[in-house]
Amino acid sequence: MNLSLKRINSIFQKDLKEFSRNYAISSMLLMPLVFAFIYGRLGTEDGVSLMIHLLVVNLTFGMCTAYIQCCLLAEEKEHHTLRGLMLSPASILDILLGKSLLTFISSAIILTLSLKITHFNPEQLWLAIVVFTLNIIFYIGVGTLFSLVTNSIVGASFASLPVMLIAVAGSSVVPFADKHIIFKLITYLPGGQLYYLLDAPSQAVLIKGLMITIAWVVVVWAITALLYNKQLTK
Repeated sequence: MNLSLKRINSIFQKDLKEFSRNYAISSMLLMPLVFAFIYGRLGTEDGVSLMIHLLVVNLTFGMCTAYIQCCLLAEEKEHHTLRGLMLSPASILDILLGKSLLTFISSAIILTLSLKITHFNPEQLWLAIVVFTLNIIFYIGVGTLFSLVTNSIVGASFASLPVMLIAVAGSSVVPFADKHIIFKLITYLPGGQLYYLLDAPSQAVLIKGLMITIAWVVVVWAITALLYNKQLTK
C-alpha cells in the first residue's frame, strides 16, 4: 500500500482550514485547559495528586481527542465529501493518517499545556510520553470509528458522549475497582490503565499495562479499518 506524504499533507491542510472556521468544534480545545486550571488549584502542600492529573488527562482524551476527531469526520460525511475522498487515488493510510494528524497534534499540544498548568512531573517522563501517545492514538481511533457509524455532527456528538463519560471516569474509578464489576472493567480500558502505569509500577505491572493498552489500540483500529472498507462497498 503506497503512502503519499503529499496527499496526507493536503488532507491535513484542508482539515486545518475547516477546523479554524468551525468554532463549535475548535472551542472544545479550551475545555481541558479550563479544567486543568480549576483542578490544578486543588492540590495540597505536596502538590496535585496523580488522580487529579489523570482526570485532566482523561478529560483531554474525551473532550478533545475523541470528540473532535468524531465531529470532523462526521462533518465530512454530512457534506458528502468523505465519500469522494474515499474514492480518490488516496489510499486508506493516506486518508486515515491525514484525517488524524490535526487531532493528534492539537491533542498533544493541549495535553502538554494542561499538564504544565497542573505541574505534572512524572518520575519516568519517557513512560508518560509513550502511554499518552498510545492513548491519543486509541481515542483518535474511537472518534474515527463513531464517525463512520453516524451521518451528521449531531449524531456524532451524541455517539461520542458515552466515550467522553467513560474517558472522564478513567483512572478515577481505580479506588472503587473492588466495589463493583463495572468499575473493575473500566480500569482495563486505556484510561483506567494510566493510573497503574504512571504510579511507579513494577516491571510486571508496566508490561501488563502496556500490553493491555496496545491491544486496545490494535482492536479499535482494526474495527475502524473494517468499517472504512465497508463504507467503500456501499
